[in-house]
Amino acid sequence: MTLTATAIFVDNIEVSKEFYVGALKQKIVMESEGAYVAFESGLAIWKTQMATETIFGAAQKFNGQSFEICFETETIEDDFKKLTEFGAGVISKIEPQPWGQMAFRVFDPDGHIIEVAEPLSHTVERLLDSGYDHEQVSQMTHIPLEMVKQFSADIN
Repeated sequence: MTLTATAIFVDNIEVSKEFYVGALKQKIVMESEGAYVAFESGLAIWKTQMATETIFGAAQKFNGQSFEICFETETIEDDFKKLTEFGAGVISKIEPQPWGQMAFRVFDPDGHIIEVAEPLSHTVERLLDSGYDHEQVSQMTHIPLEMVKQFSADIN
C-alpha cells in the first residue's frame, strides 16, 4: 500500500485553499471546483459536506482537532509571522519542544492543528554548536545516534 493523500475536511474550500497556498506555500496539483483540492505534498482539502455525505451518507460535523499536520521550514520566524497575518489562531509561539526542535502551532481556518518546525537537521546542528556531543544530542532529541552523526556529516 502507498499513502496517496491525507485529506482534511474543511467548511469553506476557497478560504482553506487560500490559506494552504498563501501561508503554507502548497502547490495545487488537482482541483475539483468547490469540492476538493489536492496539493503536491500529498495533502488534500475536501469540502466537509460533500466528504461526509459521500462517506457516511449524511452530512456530519467534526471539530478538526483529532490530529495535526506537520510542516518543516528553514524560515520559522517568517512563517510564524505570515501565518498569523493570514489569521491563523495561535496555539503556541515559537518554542523548543521537549526533544529540542523549535516549533510553533496554529489553527487553520477550520480548527485543524498545524505544527511548523525547524528541520531536525537544524536542531542537531544547533545543539552540537552549543557544545553537546553526538551521544548527548541523540539522548536529548531521541534521534538515533547514527542519524545524528549523518546530520552532522551533512552539515560539515
